[in-house]
Amino acid sequence: MISLRLISRTLLTSLALFYSGLGLSAEPIIVEIAAHFETKTYPVGQHLHRVIKQPTARHWYPWRLQDKQIGKNTPSKTEQWYLWRQQDKIEIQSRNKKVGEVWQRLKHKQVAFSWLYHAKAFAIRYTPSDLKALQTYPDWATKTSIVSPALLERLQKTADKQVLGYQAEVYRGKIDNYQLEIHWIPAINTPAKIRQTNSKQTTEVKLIAVYPLAKAPWRPIESDHYDDMDYADIGDNESHPIAKLHMKGMSLNTIQYQAHGH
Repeated sequence: MISLRLISRTLLTSLALFYSGLGLSAEPIIVEIAAHFETKTYPVGQHLHRVIKQPTARHWYPWRLQDKQIGKNTPSKTEQWYLWRQQDKIEIQSRNKKVGEVWQRLKHKQVAFSWLYHAKAFAIRYTPSDLKALQTYPDWATKTSIVSPALLERLQKTADKQVLGYQAEVYRGKIDNYQLEIHWIPAINTPAKIRQTNSKQTTEVKLIAVYPLAKAPWRPIESDHYDDMDYADIGDNESHPIAKLHMKGMSLNTIQYQAHGH
């Protein structure tokens, strides 16, 4: 659990926060779905990696170490995660079921957030005021579709393709210091692929499977019964094991559906 948070915090910042800063448009229609995603991070350039070389019939020597060039097509980190999207609720869960997120839209379109430690049956709750104070208050349209509705307007449509039985539109372009490629499925307002590259790395988010919410083969872990703590109370409970863990790696949106911001 700790390693996922630390990896996430150092590798990725929120796609939603990054893209919502690029501008907003009218809120899209929310299609209720369950989706399975995979995020891979690739280094830019090449680096040496120590591997075991297997003996062949022409060589008598035993297994030995050999330097091998690992290029940009070899991911340095891979994570898989699930998303369940409803009109006023979004749930995210790592495939290993250790951590998760719940975003809820309340009355007057206020948004609350819970970070879930499934292995500990514990939740850290963030109120709308907490999110605003932390400057992480999300745009709901961006949160539900992963990318800002206005982002595609700043990219150039270059092709159409079929993805998982859906018609997808391919967009490419450069924004700030990022080269972006997005395969967008209009029918479900969901990206099939997001690939962004800067001078250090490439992060790729890929849709593996998607179902209507009612027909999804996977269900989120029930968390309503979890013990919990308000984010505002963490400072008064620094000795609590979950509070200590949360403070050690504290950052919102840290499951691997995110990518580097600006």
